[in-house]
Amino acid sequence: MYAYGNNGLYFRAIDSEQNLLDGEMAFSEIATDAQLAEAFSEYAAAKNKSDKLKAIADLETTITDRRIREAVLGIDNGWLANVNAQIAALRSQL
Repeated sequence: MYAYGNNGLYFRAIDSEQNLLDGEMAFSEIATDAQLAEAFSEYAAAKNKSDKLKAIADLETTITDRRIREAVLGIDNGWLANVNAQIAALRSQL
């Protein structure tokens, strides 16, 4: 059994004797996005925001010391500016 909370964005395994915490809902199996959206009215918006924040974090991890050095030297062919534009675009959607 699984308990979902925080608008469906976290889950934990529970057994039948454990109590649900405030705001949690139980599912017998791992819930699908559709089930979570039906159970939590704000799930879709929260998941969308979570997905965008993860995409931003993933892009930011690609900015390494070498990439910064290449940008400072002007030999990155606009790579850093492109990544920063992608991050800005995602942030504007939050």
